[in-house]
Amino acid sequence: MRAPLADMVAAGEQPFWRTDTHWSSVGTAVLARRLAERLDPALAARLEVRKGQRSKTGDLTLLAGLDFDEEAASADVSAGGEVRESAGSDHWDEGTPVYGTHRWTTAPSAGLVPGRTALVGDSFTYFALGNLRPLFAEGEFLWIAHPVAQAQIVAGIVDADTVVLETVQRSLTRSLLVSDTFYLAVKKALAADVSPD
Repeated sequence: MRAPLADMVAAGEQPFWRTDTHWSSVGTAVLARRLAERLDPALAARLEVRKGQRSKTGDLTLLAGLDFDEEAASADVSAGGEVRESAGSDHWDEGTPVYGTHRWTTAPSAGLVPGRTALVGDSFTYFALGNLRPLFAEGEFLWIAHPVAQAQIVAGIVDADTVVLETVQRSLTRSLLVSDTFYLAVKKALAADVSPD
């Protein structure tokens, strides 16, 4: 993601908020398109992006003890379906992190990434869900640095047909995703899940 986002900045576009450490929906639309290209080029080819404006009180604004909204360009990705939160899922909020269970389905699902997808990541994935969820027929987001236990993340990976892993570059050396303990737990669980035919 680094190169296309840097190219956007060089071209005068704003893939990150100026008052927040996260990418804007313009940046997350790039992530959605890149994932679609990797998982199903036909899906990527038919994605639609609706441009507009959005405001947000950035995390840097709050850390500075200030209270104002930043206005920025927005980009909303659609693959033609309607995203519905699954029963028991916490409500996703574009502006505020909600640490909990996030599951959804998208209908109609024809032409989307089929089966169940696990998006395993940090707040960057969380804030990208608005543009990521429309790509997947059924999905779950699993936080890697919050109350979701490692065992739950491992189980989510084993149960998924497609797994997307993300960690912000500044956390790469301490991310759960690069720890030996996590790697070995996933390896063991996947080996146990494979049954001989």
